[in-house]
Amino acid sequence: MRRSQKRAIAASRALFGRSDLADVDERTLAAAVAEVPSAEVAWDSLFADSGTAEAPPGTADLGGPRTVADLMAETGIAASKSAARRAITEGGAYLNNRKVTDVGAVPVPGDLLHGRYLIVRVGKRTVGVVEVTGAMSG
Repeated sequence: MRRSQKRAIAASRALFGRSDLADVDERTLAAAVAEVPSAEVAWDSLFADSGTAEAPPGTADLGGPRTVADLMAETGIAASKSAARRAITEGGAYLNNRKVTDVGAVPVPGDLLHGRYLIVRVGKRTVGVVEVTGAMSG
């Protein structure tokens, strides 16, 4: 088996919760997530801090950071935000392969894989990716 095939298999296993996503290199992860439902989200709208004096431009109507349920609906892996919230309360929702138990859970910058990806999953087989653009530099 070629090295690229082994990496693709490893990425697939990680996407579906059978290994650690952090162990997958960026190039392999990028290739794997190209095949799943996705959403592109701007850093400022994803991590908008409702506690700041002034919201970032273009995010005033968002009412704070996006929840994991919002992201599940945006990628299309949940039919709606209410379906996403239901998946969370029923114990079948994951962010980067970590179970999400709070319907109000929001990702934090430290959750980003390779500084730009969030993997959301419903159940064992329904995976989506959020690619964060315009990330803040350290």
